[in-house]
Amino acid sequence: MRPTHRPLVRSAAFSILIGTFATSALADGLGRLKISLELHGTSDWTGTGGEWKKSKVDDTYSTEIVLKQGLPQNTNQWDPESAKQQQERAARAQQRAGELREQAARAAANRPGGSNRPSGGVANMDMSQMMAMRDKIAACGTDNACKQKIAMQMMQGGNSGAPTPGVNADVQAITNMCTNEKHQAPGTKGFQECIETAGKQLEAARMPPGGPTSGAAGASGGKLVEAIEDDPEPDRYLPYWSHMDEFSCTFKGHTKIQRSYEGAEADVAGLLKLSGAETGEGNADPKQICNHSVVMLDTKTNKLWTAEFKIVGVPVTSTQKGGLMNGNTSTSVEGAYNTEGYEATVDGQHYGSAMEWVFKTLAGAPLSGERTQQFTNTTRVSGISAGGKGTGKLTAKLTWSFTKE
Repeated sequence: MRPTHRPLVRSAAFSILIGTFATSALADGLGRLKISLELHGTSDWTGTGGEWKKSKVDDTYSTEIVLKQGLPQNTNQWDPESAKQQQERAARAQQRAGELREQAARAAANRPGGSNRPSGGVANMDMSQMMAMRDKIAACGTDNACKQKIAMQMMQGGNSGAPTPGVNADVQAITNMCTNEKHQAPGTKGFQECIETAGKQLEAARMPPGGPTSGAAGASGGKLVEAIEDDPEPDRYLPYWSHMDEFSCTFKGHTKIQRSYEGAEADVAGLLKLSGAETGEGNADPKQICNHSVVMLDTKTNKLWTAEFKIVGVPVTSTQKGGLMNGNTSTSVEGAYNTEGYEATVDGQHYGSAMEWVFKTLAGAPLSGERTQQFTNTTRVSGISAGGKGTGKLTAKLTWSFTKE
C-alpha cells in the first residue's frame, strides 16, 4: 500500500481549529529562594580513662538565590505522586486508545461507500489551505463564534460544497462529547480545547502502527499513549534554574560558626585540662559562579522541591589552651557543622544527620515555613576513648521561603 501523510495533515488541522498550534514559551519570571539553618547543641562525654569533654555549638547558615523560570512541565522527578499519576495516565490512555479505535472503525463503516472512502474535508486539505484557514481563524481575534464557524466549515469540507457525511459524524460525535460528557459550553475556551483534544485523539486512534508512513491500520503503543491521553495538568510544575545565558543569577550567603569545648585528656603524666574554640563568619564571594540545582514548584498544591542548600564556606580559626596542643592556632575554610552521628526519628522516618532531615523537609514543602527538630548523638566522639559514655543534643531550626518576582 502506498504510504500516506494524511494522518499528519488531519492532526495538524485539528490544532489549527482554535487558531494557533499549542506551544509553551519560556517565561520571564524570576524566583527568589531563601534558606536559613540554625544549629544549637551541647554534648557531655566521659571516657574510661577519666578523660572528659563538654562542647557547645551555635552555627547559623543562610543563602538567598534568584533563579529564572523555565518551561512548564507535567512531571516532577522528585515527587512520588507525580510518578504514580503518570502510570495511571498511561493505563487510562491504553484503554482510551482501544475505545477510540472502535469508534473510528464504526464511523468509517457508516460512511457512504464504506471504510475505504476518502474522508473529505480536513483530510483533503493541503498545507497551504490549512495555513490560509489558520489566518482566517486568527483574524477572528477573540470572537469565539467566528472561530467556530470557520472551524465547522473546515471540518465539513471547505468554504462551500456539500458536507461530507463521515466528517459530519465525527464533528457531531466530538461536539456531543464536549457538551454532554465534559460539560463545556459552546463558545468558551474550555469547549475549544475539548474540540481540539478530541480531534487529536481521534486522529491518533486512526494512526498506523509505524507512524504516518505505515499502511496498516492500528495503534503504536507508547507513541499512541503520548498522543491520545489528554493531560489535565500539562503545566502543573514550574522549574526554576540558574541559567547559564544572558541571565546571571544572584547568590548571597552568610555563615557564622561559633563552637567551644572544655575537658581533660589523658597523658602519661595524668589528665591535662584543656579548652578551645572555633570561630568564623563571612559572606559569599559576589564574584563566584552562580550555580544551583533546579527548584521545582507544584502550581496545584503550592509546594516546592529543592535538592540543594548551598552553604558558604568561611575561614574558621581554631584555638586551644592546655592539653597536648596547648597554644595551637590554625585557620581553615569550613562549611556546615558535621552532624553525622546525630540521629532522629520523625513520623517513623529515620534521619542519620541533620542535613538529611533538611533535604527531606524541603521535598514537597510549602512555599514558606519553619521547622525545628532535635537530634541526639550516642556514639563515640573525638577526644574520648572507645567505651566512653555520654550524649549529645542538637537542635536544628530550618526556615525557608520562595517568592515569585
